[in-house]
Amino acid sequence: DRVVVPRPRQIEVQDGFWSSSLSQKFSSQISLLLGEIEKGADIRPYLSDKIEKFSLPEPHPKKPNATDWRGRDFVLSVYDLHHLHLGERQANNQVKRSDHLLFIGFGRDVARLICVDTHAAFFDGRMTEAAEESVKCAGFSINKVVGLSTSYTADQRASLIRAGVSTMHMLDGKAVFSALININGFSSLTCRWAQML
Repeated sequence: DRVVVPRPRQIEVQDGFWSSSLSQKFSSQISLLLGEIEKGADIRPYLSDKIEKFSLPEPHPKKPNATDWRGRDFVLSVYDLHHLHLGERQANNQVKRSDHLLFIGFGRDVARLICVDTHAAFFDGRMTEAAEESVKCAGFSINKVVGLSTSYTADQRASLIRAGVSTMHMLDGKAVFSALININGFSSLTCRWAQML
């Protein structure tokens, strides 16, 4: 779901988050937002203005076995990470749309800061790398994998994921899935959450 249910959450920070120049540049906006998340405030003003208009991905209308990502939230669908805009709050209470985004994973009682990046991160390998690091830090790696026979760059992994192909990557000696994506364009994690509703 693109809407984050308002409830108090504890903040967790991915290793290296605050060492990023973008995290430092937007530290005041991030701190304000974190205060709202910890209190359980409604953070819809920070989310995409399309949250009510567009759903998660659908099958492509013209290409068999392809996913139509137009207007869809690829990072949420595949990596289960939300992106929040870091613009200034306006008179109508909305946060001004910004190119710089805070990528964050929401659990029931926890919000995990992943990285600050731009909309361009949706289309190259940067979010793939950030998501893989998040998976590793959360302890979701596969044990006893010595190495992988094929190694893809982050850009190649992102392209494969968009085509519906799950990939693995060795990260600090641990095998992690870049994304467990199904042919319908949803990650296995997203499908699991939907089944629990």
